[in-house]
Amino acid sequence: MKKKITIFICINLLNEKRISILNNAAKKADLKIVKMPCSGMIKKVFLLRAFEANSDIAAALGCEKNECRYIEGSIRAEKRVIRTKKILDEIDIENNRLAFFNISSDDNKEFAETIEKILTESL
Repeated sequence: MKKKITIFICINLLNEKRISILNNAAKKADLKIVKMPCSGMIKKVFLLRAFEANSDIAAALGCEKNECRYIEGSIRAEKRVIRTKKILDEIDIENNRLAFFNISSDDNKEFAETIEKILTESL
């Protein structure tokens, strides 16, 4: 049975190569991609709903902190993931099933490695 994985991703991180990487990843897992105008728009409730929908793993991918078009979007997203991990602890869900990754907008190799890391659960 394939792992169910939800990935929240800033649309500014997507390009043709990365979409191909995600399509290949979808062959290995039941992958749900949630495209966000900015990772800073990720809310704790969205992250929690991923687990409510039986995701084994949820990950948020945001731009590098110095590359964010909205200046603090990635910083906000990372803080929300950290706070959501605390909620997961309180409701007895392993918080290592949720992760945040800063991704460079021009490093496709790093992107592919991050997706592989998510797929193999080494968060």
